Amino acid sequence: MSARRKLIVSGFVLLALMVGGSGAAFVATSSNAANTVSGANDWVAPTITNPGIVPSTSGTPSGTTGFVKSGGTYLVYANVNDANAGVSSIRANVSNVSSAGTPTAVPLTACVSNCTVNGVTYNGVSAEQTAKSLTNGATLSFSVTATDNASNTATHNGGSVTVDTINPTVNAPIVENAAGANATFVKKGTTYWVLTNATDSTSGVRTVTSDVHNLTGNAGDTAVALTSCASSGAPACTVSATTYAYAVQLTTGASLADGSKALTATAKDGVGNSATSGSSTVTADSTAPAITPIVERADGASTTAVKKATTYWVLSNATDSGSGLDGSTVKTDIHNLTGVGGDTAVALVSCGSSGAPSCTVSGTTYAFAKQFTTKGTLADGNPSYSVSANDNLGNAGTQSASVTADSTPPPNITDFAVIKDPAGGSPNFVGKPQAFNAGGFRVYANPPADSGSGLATVTADVHSLTGNAGDTAVALTTTGCPCAVPNNTAKTYSYRSALLTTSASLVNAASLAYTIVSADNALNSSTAAAANATVDNTQPVTPSTGAVSTTNAGGSSGLGKAGTSDTISFKFTELNMDPFLILTGWDGTASTPVTVHLQNKGGASQNDSLSVTGANLGTVDMGDSGYVSANVDFTNSSMTISTAAGVATVTITLGTPSSSGSLAQVAGTPTATWTPDSSAADKAGNTVNATSRTMGLMF
Repeated sequence: MSARRKLIVSGFVLLALMVGGSGAAFVATSSNAANTVSGANDWVAPTITNPGIVPSTSGTPSGTTGFVKSGGTYLVYANVNDANAGVSSIRANVSNVSSAGTPTAVPLTACVSNCTVNGVTYNGVSAEQTAKSLTNGATLSFSVTATDNASNTATHNGGSVTVDTINPTVNAPIVENAAGANATFVKKGTTYWVLTNATDSTSGVRTVTSDVHNLTGNAGDTAVALTSCASSGAPACTVSATTYAYAVQLTTGASLADGSKALTATAKDGVGNSATSGSSTVTADSTAPAITPIVERADGASTTAVKKATTYWVLSNATDSGSGLDGSTVKTDIHNLTGVGGDTAVALVSCGSSGAPSCTVSGTTYAFAKQFTTKGTLADGNPSYSVSANDNLGNAGTQSASVTADSTPPPNITDFAVIKDPAGGSPNFVGKPQAFNAGGFRVYANPPADSGSGLATVTADVHSLTGNAGDTAVALTTTGCPCAVPNNTAKTYSYRSALLTTSASLVNAASLAYTIVSADNALNSSTAAAANATVDNTQPVTPSTGAVSTTNAGGSSGLGKAGTSDTISFKFTELNMDPFLILTGWDGTASTPVTVHLQNKGGASQNDSLSVTGANLGTVDMGDSGYVSANVDFTNSSMTISTAAGVATVTITLGTPSSSGSLAQVAGTPTATWTPDSSAADKAGNTVNATSRTMGLMF
C-alpha cells in the first residue's frame, strides 16, 4: 500500500474515534480498480417516542395509558423509528412493574392490531404482561431501548406508570321522564333516561353502564353503556338540584308488568377496577285508575233512572294504587243526558263543593261530583254516560254506565183494599180498638207493572183511618208476597203494608177515604186511586129469641127427627157479618157445601150435639140423647147467608145422612142450647158475642 493510501485509511479511523464511540463499524470492504475503500454511512440511533403502559384484557388494550392495577395485565407500547438502517430490536425494562419472566428486557414487536390506543397510534407493542403486587398511588418508572440494524442503540428512560388499586365510586341511578323530572313511576312502552354520577380520583372513570333489563324486558340489557349526559338527549342533566354526568335513553318494555323494578349502575376506572351502585327502584304502573260513577237524585239517593227536565248529580270515585290519581283529569261525558253536544268532558269537582245532596250514598263516600239537568225533551230509553280519569303517568281510564230515561207515569192502581188483620176476610171495613176488636188492618194492592224504569214504591195515605197525620205515605212492600188474604185465600196481592192500627176515635158508620199511589224508579207517580172504608164499632150479638131455629121437611110426622132437606138457622143482629169469618174461603154470594155433624155422646145422660164442620158457628146442645144412636154426618148440606131487618141469617139445609139407621125421633119438649163461636166476626173484625141461646124440640 502506498503512503498516500495509508494516510486515507488512517483518516477514516481517526474520524471514527472522534465521533465518540457511536458504535459505527465497518461493515464491508471491497477492492476496485481505483484502489479505494468505503464505510457505512448510518451513525444515528433509532428515535423512541410515547412509551406507555396500557391496562389490557386478554391481550387487548382496555384501560387508560399510564396506569396499572396491582396484579393486573398490561401492554407496553412505544413508537420507534429509524430512517436509515431500520430498527433491529426493541426491549422494555419493566422490572419496577413486573417480576415474572425477564422484566428487564420485554421485547416489543411491530404492532399490527389495536395500534391506536387512547388517541395515540403506536408501531410497537409487547406481549401481555402481568403486574406484580403494587402499592396504590405509587409512580413507577420503566424504560424502552431500541437498536437499529447498524447496531446504533437508544434508550428512553422517561416512561412512568401510576398504580391504581382503588375502585371508582358510582351513585345509584335515577330515572328521568320526558318532563325532566325524577320518575319514581314508569309505564310500559314509554321513553325515559337513566342518569348517574361516577368518579375516580386516580385513573379516572373509563366506562359507566346500567343494568336496565327489568325496565326494557330485554334479558341482555344488563350493561347498557351510558354516555355524557349532554350528548344523551336527556331533557335535563340537573334533576332535583343534582347535576348528573352520565345518561342513557331507554324505552320500557311493551309488556312491562306493574310492580317494583330495580336498576343499578356500574363504573370502571382506567385500570379495570369496577364498582356497582346500590339498587334504585321505580314502580311500573300501566294500569288506569279505577272509576265508580253513580247518578244521585235530589233526595240523596242513588238512581239508575232519570226523567226529563230534572236536576241530578254525577258522583264518582277515581282511585289509583300506583302512580296516583291526577285529580284535574276527572271528567264526565253527560251529553246524552243534558242534550248539550259539548258536555263530553265536563270537569268533576270535589263532592263537598258540588252542591250534591249527600256525598255518602248507600254507605259509600264519593270524592267527585257534578250537577246537571236532563234536557226537557229527553226521550224514554237507555242513555249512557261515563266518567274518565288519568293517573299521574297518563294512564287513562273510562267507566261507562247507562240509566233508564223514563218520563212516563206508572199505570194507575185499580186492585187494592183495606183488610182487617189478622182475621182477613172481606175488604174495606174497619173498627176501632175494643175488647172484641184489636183494630188491626193492612193495605193490600196489585199495582200494574211499569214498563219503563220499573216500580219503586207503592204508598197509601191512611191517616184518616189511623188518626196519625204522618200516615200519608205508608209503604207497601213485596215482603212475604204473593200475599193471600187470611180466610180469603183465593185472593192474593203482590204488595201489602205492615200491620196498622185504627184510631180509637173512629166514629161508627163513618165512611173514611184513603188513597194509594205508585211511583217508578224515575219518581214518576201514578194518579192516586181512592176508596172508602166503612167504620163499624158494634159487636155482633144473637137475638134473645129465635137466634137458632130448625124446620122439618117431613112435616108433622117427622118432627123431632133430623132428615134430608131439614134446615137449621143461626141469626146475628149484624147486617155486616163476614162470610169469610164464618167459613174460610166463602164470600156468601152463593150457597156453599158443608157437612152437618150430629154427635152421639153416649148414654141417656149425655145430650146429642150438632155442629157444622169447619164453620165458626159454635155448637148446639140438642137437649136430648135420642136424636142419634151413633154419629151421623149430613154430607152435601148447603149453607147460605141472607140479611133482612138488621139481622144476618145463616141457614144450612141438611144433605144426605151417612147412616139413616142411626137417626131417631125425639118426642116431648127438650130444650136445645146454641153456644156461638167467638171466632165468627163482622166485616170490621168485631167478634161475635158468644152468649148462649135456646130453642125447643129440633127438627
